[in-house]
Amino acid sequence: MITGIQITKAANDDLLNSFWLLDNEKGEARCLCAKGGFAEDDVVAVSKLGEIEIP
Repeated sequence: MITGIQITKAANDDLLNSFWLLDNEKGEARCLCAKGGFAEDDVVAVSKLGEIEIP
């Protein structure tokens, strides 16, 4: 299942208020919008996002 999220707290400041699509089956996240460090359409392992809070 794919879920859209906004990260509201993170150890990495580049992730604050960024938007992602999470694919739980593959354990991947696709960047939709971030202020730095990640580009639109970057696909990374969810674990690479580190400690995050999703409301």
